[in-house]
Amino acid sequence: MTRYKPIIPMILGILLVLAFISFLVITNPNRTSATPDLIQRAFDKGEITAEQKWLYLTYAVYEDESLPARFRGKVPWEATSLLSEMDVAMHSPSVFCSMSPYVQSEFQRLLKPDTICD
Repeated sequence: MTRYKPIIPMILGILLVLAFISFLVITNPNRTSATPDLIQRAFDKGEITAEQKWLYLTYAVYEDESLPARFRGKVPWEATSLLSEMDVAMHSPSVFCSMSPYVQSEFQRLLKPDTICD
C-alpha cells in the first residue's frame, strides 16, 4: 500500500495542470472568437479606429498574413455580409476619401476600387 502513495500527488498534480491549461484555452478570445468579432471588440473598446477596423477586415478577407496576430481568430466565419459592406464603403467617396492615404493605397492594392477622390 505504501508504494502507491507517491502516485496520488503526481496524478493530482497532472490533473491540476490539465485544468489550468483548459482554463487558458477556454478564456483565450482568439480561440473562441471569429476574426471579425475580435476586430469589432477592439473597435468597441476604442483600441483601434474605424479606419483600422476596415483595414483589418480587408486583410482578414484578402491578405491574412498582413493581419496582426491578435486579430486572427480560430473560429470559422462567413464573409458574405462583410464583403457587401466593404463594397459599399469602397464605392462611397465620403467613406473612402476620408481615409488616410496609406489606407486608401492598401484598399486600391487589394480591392481595386474605382472611387476617385478630389
